[in-house]
Amino acid sequence: MTADGTESVLFSFGHTAAIGAGPTTGLIMDGKGNLYGTTEWGGAYGVPSSRDGTVFELTPQHKESALWNFGNGTDGYAPTSGVVMDVAGNLYGTTSEGGAYGQGIVFELTPPQTTGGSYTESILWNFGNGSDGANPVAGLYRDARGNLYGTTFGGEGHLATGRSSSSPPRPPAAAPGPSQSCGALAAVATACCRWLA
Repeated sequence: MTADGTESVLFSFGHTAAIGAGPTTGLIMDGKGNLYGTTEWGGAYGVPSSRDGTVFELTPQHKESALWNFGNGTDGYAPTSGVVMDVAGNLYGTTSEGGAYGQGIVFELTPPQTTGGSYTESILWNFGNGSDGANPVAGLYRDARGNLYGTTFGGEGHLATGRSSSSPPRPPAAAPGPSQSCGALAAVATACCRWLA
């Protein structure tokens, strides 16, 4: 939307499965003007009405490409939140379902090393194997030290922190207090834990 209130449609989802469908979260932009986000539905392994999902890029020329397609194995599916990016261009996010225990994952997507290559996915955490919560549906926050913060909807409703597997070990960070990030989730955030990739 322009400053004078004029709206322009940059891209329309859902006309084919491969591009994904149902983008329900916000977008982020890199220094070149590319936009990044997720779709909860569609992708290469389903139809627009299948709850698999994608991570996509939309260029300034309005060309969309799926950087990752969920739903092929145990890498999770149904991302219901967007992604965050580090200075190297790695993308971090969550899926609300799937993974090794069926309760969602935290993932990292690494850009290709060569032009025309594919993104590589690393699973940083599988939810649902104990008391670490389940079904992360909200977005992640990444601090300057590489810690990732987020919440889970299911399980014990934990507020969780973590780090990328590529980050060096560091002392445990203090969990954010209710006034900092729990907000409306304070009622379900019954405990805090730290997950490490």
